[in-house]
Amino acid sequence: MTSARFGKSRGVRRALQSAAIAVGLLVGVGTSGAADIALDLRCVACPHAWQLTLDIVRFLWAEVNALAKGYLNEVHMLAWAYGWREADILAMSSARRQFYLERVG
Repeated sequence: MTSARFGKSRGVRRALQSAAIAVGLLVGVGTSGAADIALDLRCVACPHAWQLTLDIVRFLWAEVNALAKGYLNEVHMLAWAYGWREADILAMSSARRQFYLERVG
């Protein structure tokens, strides 16, 4: 599915695969099977302590979503400026895409 949506970009595939693996590993965290992580925090200036719950799945999904939007923005800019196809743009390395993005503004 990632190759159909994002072309041949190895960087995109690796990032999405890493996120999927991380989510898969963390889904079993906690006694309820939820992927919530409880963090015990303590103020360094006073004795106040509290617990913060981190929903790792929601956090990672937001990161994947932001990454995908960033790639879509890059594709838009380069396709608009040069008339290139999405698959060709995503097949480029990140460094090469960045080189061209810097030239279009």
